Amino acid sequence: MEQAILKDVSMEDAFQAFLDIRNMAQENGTQNMTFDEINQEISLARQENDIKIQNIWFEFDEWADGYDEIDENSDVCFELEDGSKWCASFLTYQNLLSLAKKNQQTGELLSGQYFYADKPIFIAKMEKRLIISILHDIIQHEPDLSSVFTKIDD
Repeated sequence: MEQAILKDVSMEDAFQAFLDIRNMAQENGTQNMTFDEINQEISLARQENDIKIQNIWFEFDEWADGYDEIDENSDVCFELEDGSKWCASFLTYQNLLSLAKKNQQTGELLSGQYFYADKPIFIAKMEKRLIISILHDIIQHEPDLSSVFTKIDD
């Protein structure tokens, strides 16, 4: 059941999973659990299973000129031990301000009046140790990884 949570599923599969969870809850006497309580149970199950990142790729490792830890944005892709692959866009807080300033000057995005990115994760510094800690924290606490990361299909 845990792996089904980590993969994109059809509406039929999601409904069947809901029915399975409801039936298990009725059998265990926990049918009145709230969504928060269910999410907490999922989080605890993940901690017990300690979902591990097997491979990780940092886009900024590919840059010949290096990168700025304070003012940067970069994609990070990773593979979990279940074989699922995910990507996320990391932006430093300073980079968001720099992009807004650049867009004001160039006229892009209504002269910097807005910004958009697909599921951005904002961070204080662009450093591997921090990013890995963030990935582990999200994986352990977010029941729906697709709400934070973009799933990569092979």
